[in-house]
Amino acid sequence: MARQGYSKKDLNFRKAEGHLIYKFNIQKAKYNIVSQVQFYINCMIHSTELAELRIVAPSGVVLEEQSHFTCRIADIVPSAPDQYSLMPEIDRAIFSKSLLSHLEEAD
Repeated sequence: MARQGYSKKDLNFRKAEGHLIYKFNIQKAKYNIVSQVQFYINCMIHSTELAELRIVAPSGVVLEEQSHFTCRIADIVPSAPDQYSLMPEIDRAIFSKSLLSHLEEAD
């Protein structure tokens, strides 16, 4: 992701281009176990121009970098699964290549 211009913080990747901020978030599945790790990839876009309209939470707090568009990677990359699964029998090289391909296509 760094080669694509994204910075990383925790399980979040962020890239700003003009008035748009693109984000990928890796969301761990709720019931992961040692032998099976599952996760989702959420894709988000924030517009600084739309943010000028001041997004305010019900509490009255101005929300910074609130996403204006959010979806799962499968919504924009048809070949991507809704949920990724890692298990001991999965070939990690093939899995990584496929995952990186989905991320590049979503970018």
